Amino acid sequence: MLQRSPDITKGARNLWLVMKSMADYRTGEVRHREHWFTGEEIDLRAEICDETRKKYMRELITLGLV
Repeated sequence: MLQRSPDITKGARNLWLVMKSMADYRTGEVRHREHWFTGEEIDLRAEICDETRKKYMRELITLGLV
């Protein structure tokens, strides 16, 4: 996934890596202890807006990565 792939855009790959870095290492869930990260917190970490995150999430969902 870290390599360039013709199937995924640069922005979607960046969002995927940010979410992967925020994920719980045991379960893979996007949370820290009992705190689940919100979309706004993911936006701040990835430095993107809400609409852009949703566009990239749709792309990740169609690829089966999320």
